[in-house]
Amino acid sequence: MRKSTETLTRQWNLLKLIPSYPRMVSTSDLHQLILDEGFEVEKRTTERDLDNLSRSFPLSVETSGRTNMWFWTAGAASLEIPSMSPTTALMVKLAESYLTPLLPSTALTLLTPYFERAESVLAGNRY
Repeated sequence: MRKSTETLTRQWNLLKLIPSYPRMVSTSDLHQLILDEGFEVEKRTTERDLDNLSRSFPLSVETSGRTNMWFWTAGAASLEIPSMSPTTALMVKLAESYLTPLLPSTALTLLTPYFERAESVLAGNRY
């Protein structure tokens, strides 16, 4: 695999491993998860990747001593490839209307970015 393709693939995998707030994951744990995915990189590469990705995506970091804890910022739009289709958006909105009275607020909070994205797709906003 070419270096640029490997970097893109590694960073994409890294984005998928970062949880949404209020959950967090340390740089060390992310590095181990990337190694488990088969990417042979130094911890410093993972640190640089996270720093670079945080400039382009709504990622946040909390530092406690020497430990950095990473997470998707609260309310960040969900990242989807391929993007949500109108049919999927309709199904998500139907699920929202059915599940809202049944699920605890903590579960609804985690689903909110998907509900908002579905609303946006149905309103005609593609991105």
